[in-house]
Amino acid sequence: FRENGQRVNQIGVVQNIPNPASVRAQNALQNEVVKQSHLGKELTKRELILEVKQTYLELQQRKELQQLYEQLIQTYEQYFQMATVRVDVGAANSIEKLTIHSALNEYRLLLNQSSLEIESLEKQLANLLNTDQSVTATDNLAMIAFSTKDSLNNLQVQIATQNIQIEQANVELLKTDLKPDFN
Repeated sequence: FRENGQRVNQIGVVQNIPNPASVRAQNALQNEVVKQSHLGKELTKRELILEVKQTYLELQQRKELQQLYEQLIQTYEQYFQMATVRVDVGAANSIEKLTIHSALNEYRLLLNQSSLEIESLEKQLANLLNTDQSVTATDNLAMIAFSTKDSLNNLQVQIATQNIQIEQANVELLKTDLKPDFN
């Protein structure tokens, strides 16, 4: 209302058109962030694959060691029996028997330790594979071929390059924010 009682209606329309360069820079930044997310996903995938391979190979190594310890224990048990007979007959000193018994006990201890490590590695491998079933290595110890295609270093360089591209896109966005919008 005006002072004299007249009614006044006003309608205002404002159309805001952002600067096209600003929209383009924002889209470029979002595209670079998406690329970075894909590279991060690939890095996580490759790290998990590497960790599973390392755990599996370590499990294979421990199983080979376990077999070696079992063979050594059998051999030392035979030597211990021979040393016992030699001591009983008087052909050897009892120190020989004690030395062999000490080595035999050491290998038994290493066998027990190896069994515990195998159990732990099997649980760790099952955890990495996200399963409740028991998982173990069934084949013999083998070398895996090195592949530069699957290298984590290449992927980390790509991620670093992607970070640079994101920052460059961010700089372009900041520059375009200084330009006026159309109203």
